[in-house]
Amino acid sequence: MNKEKPEKNPSGGITRANFIKVSALLGGTALLSGCDLGTKPRRILGSSDYPLSKAEDIIYSTCQQCATQCSIKVKLIDGVIAKVDGNPFSPWNMMPHLDYKTPVTTSAFTDASICP
Repeated sequence: MNKEKPEKNPSGGITRANFIKVSALLGGTALLSGCDLGTKPRRILGSSDYPLSKAEDIIYSTCQQCATQCSIKVKLIDGVIAKVDGNPFSPWNMMPHLDYKTPVTTSAFTDASICP
């Protein structure tokens, strides 16, 4: 038997392994080129450009769909209900709940679950 090692690339061109590596690199680059990688700075409590986080457009109320009567936080856009979240001041919706001394401008960025 002949125990000579075969040449890795007899034609001198690109190898299969290198072709796969280059293809993966180019495919990943093309995929990530359309992504926004978060170059905009964001606040820790949330982005200030979120239209539903304005304290003046939030109404705290009660849901009466069941006997629990959970506290809710209704978010408005131009006086129309846009989203209903749980009230972060209520122990039924968020544990631990926010302290009642928390300013409304801070609590506007905190959402809680809507049903226990």
